[in-house]
Amino acid sequence: MELEYFRQSKQKDIYDYLLSQWKEWQRLTHSLQKQLPANLSEHYKIVCVQNDELVIYANNSVVANRLKMLLPNVLHNWKDCPDNVTKFCVKLDPQEEKLMPTRLYLSESARKSLLETADKLSSHQELSHALRQLSTMD
Repeated sequence: MELEYFRQSKQKDIYDYLLSQWKEWQRLTHSLQKQLPANLSEHYKIVCVQNDELVIYANNSVVANRLKMLLPNVLHNWKDCPDNVTKFCVKLDPQEEKLMPTRLYLSESARKSLLETADKLSSHQELSHALRQLSTMD
């Protein structure tokens, strides 16, 4: 019974610690958002401080490059910057980026060209078949 209580209390301590860390990163992210242009605010987050380095995940390379240009000046003037932070590191976190599926639309002339090319490539059956399939896609 005591061992189970110890496990539960230890897990709760770990949970509380992780939750407090997450809240701190959220607070720092919101504080940094006030220092940077508003159009960047939804595209990055602070994830940790590692070896005196502030680690920031950016959704895409455009945001990452912009942060790399802006952050050197911001870090010097940022009041909420953790004391031990002397530099920063911006990494890509592409999982955050929501990509929309693209749909292929072919005009009638493109479909006709694919069929004509498929006819000319009768000696290459696999390629000819693939072109015919492509021409019938909606």
